[in-house]
Amino acid sequence: MTVDDMLDAARASDPDGYSREALRAMYGGARRFRYRAMAALAAAVGVPASEFPELRLAYARFLIDDRAQGLDRALENLARLDPNGELDPDQADPTGAPIQGRREVLDDAIRKARSLERRRGRGRRA
Repeated sequence: MTVDDMLDAARASDPDGYSREALRAMYGGARRFRYRAMAALAAAVGVPASEFPELRLAYARFLIDDRAQGLDRALENLARLDPNGELDPDQADPTGAPIQGRREVLDDAIRKARSLERRRGRGRRA
């Protein structure tokens, strides 16, 4: 499979997702990969999400992103995340993920996750 074939297959797996040009820029390193783009490329080459650690991490970030999920849902998802992988990325629907631009959101997601953990910790002590 050529890179062009892979990009075409990724677009076919998520036609409402990232453009072919955006996928090429991510593949070439000019843009940062996002969850939805990684999921489309994994589907294009037939790699299950459970065997793709970067996709699993992107999925976890997406689940706790309060802008994408809403605060209540992000808190629920955070509570369900555990080291045993209760949330199965192979069962995820990446087409629900927003199309994100070039701006990096990792630091913001980490900050929010830590804040949510602190808030949950205070609730247990009370």
